[in-house]
Amino acid sequence: GATIGTLSLQTCVGTLCVTQWNMTGQQQTSEAGAWSRAIVQLTPGTTSARWVASRTTSFTGDISIDTIAITTGTTVPTTGAPTPRPVCSVATLPTNAFFRVSAAAPLLTCSGGAGPTSAAEGTCYTTTSGTCFTDGPGSHGNNERCTINVLQNGFLSVSGTIALETFFDYFTIGTSTTRLQTNAQINNLAITAGTTINWLSDASVTNAGFIICASTTVAPTSAPTAPSAAPTFGACPAQIAGAVFAVTSSVPNAGCIGGGGPTDATGGTCYTTTSGTCFTDGPGSHGNNERCTISVLRSGTLTVPGTIALETFFDYFTVGTSTTRLQTNAQLQGLPITAGVSINWSSDASVTNAGFTICGIPTTGTLPPVAPTSPPTTAPTARPSTAPTARPTTAPTAAPVAILTAAPNNAGASSNSGGSSSGSNLLLYIVVVVLVGVLVIVGILVWAKKSKGGGAAPQDNRSAFNNPLYADPGVGGGGAYSDAAPDADGDGGYMDIPAINNAPDLEEDLYDESTTEQEGGGYMDVNPEDDEEDF
Repeated sequence: GATIGTLSLQTCVGTLCVTQWNMTGQQQTSEAGAWSRAIVQLTPGTTSARWVASRTTSFTGDISIDTIAITTGTTVPTTGAPTPRPVCSVATLPTNAFFRVSAAAPLLTCSGGAGPTSAAEGTCYTTTSGTCFTDGPGSHGNNERCTINVLQNGFLSVSGTIALETFFDYFTIGTSTTRLQTNAQINNLAITAGTTINWLSDASVTNAGFIICASTTVAPTSAPTAPSAAPTFGACPAQIAGAVFAVTSSVPNAGCIGGGGPTDATGGTCYTTTSGTCFTDGPGSHGNNERCTISVLRSGTLTVPGTIALETFFDYFTVGTSTTRLQTNAQLQGLPITAGVSINWSSDASVTNAGFTICGIPTTGTLPPVAPTSPPTTAPTARPSTAPTARPTTAPTAAPVAILTAAPNNAGASSNSGGSSSGSNLLLYIVVVVLVGVLVIVGILVWAKKSKGGGAAPQDNRSAFNNPLYADPGVGGGGAYSDAAPDADGDGGYMDIPAINNAPDLEEDLYDESTTEQEGGGYMDVNPEDDEEDF
C-alpha cells in the first residue's frame, strides 16, 4: 500500500544483531501483481535472523512476506530473481524540482531516475520539471495509490479545483492522518523536504483529477469571483433550557443556523428532539454520505431507545478526538459524555440501514417533563335506584281482648255483705249480655251490607284468622299480602276485601291493582270513577 514503511532483515551472532537487508515503500502496483523476490547472503557464523517492519496506522501500510528458504553454499543463486523495471525516461530532475513520484498504483512501468514523468510511466507523475504532480487528464481512477517525495521546502498551490468524494478520496502529508480534500485545505499548505504526500482513492465514485504544484513563496490569493446566489439559511429555534445536545453541522442538508441548532428534518440532516435531550437523522433509513456534528451541552450518559444496526466499519459514530468507531447498542448504551465534546456521525457512499435516535441522561438535574397525556374521561356514575322498602313481615300486635272476671265470693262475709254481693254480680251479668247482643246485631248489619241484600253467604275455604289485617274474608283470597284469584281482581294488597260472588272490587289495593275493578290501582289513583281515595 501507499503508506508502507520499511522491511528489514537482521542477522544475529549470539545476542549481537545487525541489519543485513532492507526495502522501503510500496513494491506491488495491484493485488494481482507478482511477488517480488529478494536474496540475502548471511554473514558467516549467523545463529539467528529476524524481520523488522515499520508501518503507519493505515491498512495501506500492511506488509506481507512468504516462502522463506535457507540454503547452504558460497554462491548467491540467481534463478528466479525478478526482472527489474526499466529506468524512467528522465534520468535526473532539475535542481528546482519539488517532487518525485516514488510509488504509483495501479500503473508503474519504470523506476529510478526522476521517477515517472508521463501517464505512460505511472498512475501519478511529475510535470513542469518536477514542480507539479498529477494523476493525468480527466477523472481520477478507482483504487489509486501514489507516494510523492518532497524534495525542498515550499508551499502548495492547486491548479484548478479539487472536488473529491468526501472522506473517501484524499491526500495526507507525512504521518498525519488528516484527510485533505479541498482547495481551502491544500492551497498555501507548507511542505518540508524529506516528507511524502500520499494520494488514495477508494473503489467507487470518481471525480475530476488533480494538478498540485509548489513554490518557495505563498501563492497570491486570486480575487474571488462573485458568488452565485448563496443559499439562504433561516435562524434555528433558540436553545432550550436543559437541552443535552445541539446539532452544529449537518450534511448534506442544513436548513437553519444558530440558536439551538436544527429541531426538525427541514432544519438539517440531523436534528434534536424532545427538548434537546435526543438527536436523530429522522425516520426511515439513514442516507449516504451523511456528516453530522452534535455538541454535548451537559455531561451525562447516552441511552439508545431503539436498535443501532450500521454497516460494519463504514457507518459509525465517534466521540471527541477518539477514533474508535461506535456502531452498536453495546458500545453506545450508557457511554459517558462530557459537556464541551462533540459526537460525530458519518455514513459512506453505499449501503443504508435503519436510522437512529440517541438520547442523553444528564448527570445532574432532570430531563424536561414529558407533556402529559389527556386525562381519561370518566363516565358519570349512574344515579342509584333506591330500592322500595320491603313489605313488613312482622305481624301487628293483636288487639287486646278484654276478659271479664267475676268477683270471687267471699264465704266469710256477713249476711249483710252477702246480700250486696249478689246484687252486684247480677248487674254485671246483665251488662255482658247486652254487649254481646249489640255485637251480634252489628255483625249481622255488616254482613247484610256486603251481600247487598241478596244471595247466599259466600263460602271461605280458608282457615279462620283472628286478625282482620291478614284475613281475607272474600272468596278464594290469600289474605292481605297475597290475593290469589278466583276473585275478580286477582291481586292482593294490604287490605283487599274482594267482592262477593266475584263482582268487581270497589276498594283500591295498596300496591298493585291490575284487573277488573273500576280504577287503575296504585299509590295514588284519583280517577273520577273511583269510589274511594287511593292510599
